[in-house]
Amino acid sequence: MPSSSRLAFTSSSKPGSSTTPNFRSVGSGTHCPSNHRCSVTLRSRYSPNNSLSVPRMFASMYRAPGIGLAATQVDVHKRVLVLDISEDKSQLMAFINPEIVWASEELSTYNEGCLSVPDYYDDVKRPARVRVRHLDRAGSVQEFDAEGLLATVVQHELEHLEGGLFIDHLSRLKRERVVKRLTKVARYDEIAAHNRAERESEEAGA
Repeated sequence: MPSSSRLAFTSSSKPGSSTTPNFRSVGSGTHCPSNHRCSVTLRSRYSPNNSLSVPRMFASMYRAPGIGLAATQVDVHKRVLVLDISEDKSQLMAFINPEIVWASEELSTYNEGCLSVPDYYDDVKRPARVRVRHLDRAGSVQEFDAEGLLATVVQHELEHLEGGLFIDHLSRLKRERVVKRLTKVARYDEIAAHNRAERESEEAGA
């Protein structure tokens, strides 16, 4: 029987908050279109001097708060993802050039949400177990088997690197409703930000 549980992928911070990371989101015109691969392979060894900072990705993920984050969500087109599914946030994991090399036929169901699809959750079926191959931050090839929540989070985040979102697994009607709602929210936020900037400019000139 498929298992069902709720994932805390989404942000609890309000839009416009100074502590809210600037995530690429549906409706804002900044998220990669579905089925469009929007990340590239890191062919060189990872270095803290690279433009992509894994520690900064962890910081953004924790501030959200979330349990997983793909580089494409913060407008970095590299095949990197980070996650931490522990309750005390003590098990940081970073994957460079991750790929799933095996997936079970058995499926599990989790109620998923996403930092790129704010305030929306729905059930998604994915393979219950997967084998993941990736580079660690030293550039060495690693491989491990994941199941349960870890397997789901890895698949969810890896999907971002392929230009996908968890809502791609929903019916067309549900997906269109979500995109329409978030597009309206993004437009409202844009207008509100513009009005706020005008007020601040007027106050500064008074």
